[in-house]
Amino acid sequence: MAATTEKTGLIKTFLIKINKMGYKSDAQRKAVHASRAENKSAAPKKEFPEIKKKNEGKFTAWVEKNMPGKSTCAAASKVMKNTKKYKPAVVKMANYANNFGCKKK
Repeated sequence: MAATTEKTGLIKTFLIKINKMGYKSDAQRKAVHASRAENKSAAPKKEFPEIKKKNEGKFTAWVEKNMPGKSTCAAASKVMKNTKKYKPAVVKMANYANNFGCKKK
């Protein structure tokens, strides 16, 4: 008899700990998470980050000067593998190149 009451006590404490998320019921939890998912899908799309005219071709020129014979995408990958070795400006340009210019379709 004591083992049974001990098990029910453990189950009750477990359920109390689970419910500490602030939801009064499982239905309330589902409704909150469903509304959060709707809000994420309804978010406006961000605009494509454009490069300023004065910065166009900077990374390509840097690659030709510092990594002759490498393609821009290969150089961008190499820079992103070892970001501590390169200046922050070069890392930013390489990151942009990787994200927006080096995608296979």
